[in-house]
Amino acid sequence: MAELRRRGVNSVAITEHWNHFAKIRQDLFGFIDILAIIPDESGTHTRFLAIQTTTGDHSAERVAKIKGSIHLVPILKTGCRVEVWSWRKSKKTKKWELRETPVSP
Repeated sequence: MAELRRRGVNSVAITEHWNHFAKIRQDLFGFIDILAIIPDESGTHTRFLAIQTTTGDHSAERVAKIKGSIHLVPILKTGCRVEVWSWRKSKKTKKWELRETPVSP
């Protein structure tokens, strides 16, 4: 969320929640951790961006999970973009680096 806000995106929401009864975290539609409303440069149009966050080591498995979801195509048909954001600490700089991977069927 901090990265989105750094980019000037203020309409951001966490969509995962803790299911107390099942003792698990649940994502919106099984893969959306964060939902953001992204304005275009003119400010006249907006689009949704659905993000699954993970560590760098798990990016490929998250992409595969999303591609296997029955919800991916209907979500994409709305014009929403779906991305996996994976974070990895650089061995050189010791800073966190973000890789954004768009997901399509």
